[in-house]
Amino acid sequence: MRLPAVTDMAHRRRRILALLAERPYLREELRLALVPIPAARTLAADLAWLRREFPGRLLAEADGRALLWRFVGEPPHLLPRALAALDEDQVAALIAARGLLRLPDLARPSAEDDGTAYHGTLSRALDRLLHAAGLDDEARAIAPDAIAISRFGVAPEEDEVFPVCFAAIRAGAALAFTYTNNAGATHGVHAHPVRLIHIAGEWHLIAWAPDAATAPGRLKQYRLSRITAPSRSERRPPGCPLTGLRAEAATLLRDAFRATGSARLRDRRAVVLAVSPAAWPFIERRRWGDRQEVLDHQPDLPPGWRRVRFVTTGLIECQHWVLGFGAELRVEGPDELLTWIADQAMAVHDESKRSLRRVSHTTASVSSVDAAGEKRDADV
Repeated sequence: MRLPAVTDMAHRRRRILALLAERPYLREELRLALVPIPAARTLAADLAWLRREFPGRLLAEADGRALLWRFVGEPPHLLPRALAALDEDQVAALIAARGLLRLPDLARPSAEDDGTAYHGTLSRALDRLLHAAGLDDEARAIAPDAIAISRFGVAPEEDEVFPVCFAAIRAGAALAFTYTNNAGATHGVHAHPVRLIHIAGEWHLIAWAPDAATAPGRLKQYRLSRITAPSRSERRPPGCPLTGLRAEAATLLRDAFRATGSARLRDRRAVVLAVSPAAWPFIERRRWGDRQEVLDHQPDLPPGWRRVRFVTTGLIECQHWVLGFGAELRVEGPDELLTWIADQAMAVHDESKRSLRRVSHTTASVSSVDAAGEKRDADV
């Protein structure tokens, strides 16, 4: 009699979990639902093993004189073969990923915590994986002494947002949630999710949603940190295309600038910048957009300056990035970017002068009061 191969056993146990996650089964009913149908003793051994591995999730509840079996939550992926070892680089990679995916805890004042609080679905999942592999001591020896991840400036999301969005994408289901945009306006959203993307430490959702300006709708980008009360919906939003959304999402992200991009050709802009030696270390060896080009030794620029050209669909976010460099970046194109930077520079200049006048007036008033007080003290 042929003994079951390890791959056969793993496949059968995965199928058992998948069936029990859908609905409860009596043992004999479950056995007949499997292909090929296992022996009763084989199924009993499988259920006993699964119950040991997933306590509190694989449940057997009385149904008259029989037991009704069910699995709580999404079924896990059973490995076809056991991992005998992890090398040091693999352990370090898991620890680093756990830190990178950790959501910040706003209750902690430091940007870099002690490495023991792992908030967020993926960070906690990696923490459980390290624990299941018996690597708790090794992880504590590495993090945070050798590897620490700062989550400075990262906005956290609600715990249920990522898993609900991810599950909806995998199932091809729609989503309903409440969203607060950058202007502070909160509204309900009925969308079809396409992709999750991690940008600058935060998760974003690419989803098709109705839009009055571009009826019936278009792909939009939502920060998970601004999403509340997400839930799955089996009904797609009206007018949502059945195909092509993944390709469109890839186009939207390809030439985006950080979290801002577009799939529309009319939103493409050729940005031309003159870069000072002081700004160059923050520019070099990075991709900023399509058709990127670096020109050294430009005779019309000061010594050491370079010219950088690239095409982006995310000009709105790009302009704030350029503004952050001050005089170390000179905008040469497009005209709308040059005009925006000039307007911002003028506004900052005017406000700074007003602030200086207020400070000078306040300082002069305080000095007058102090001088008067000193004179009274001298008279006494």
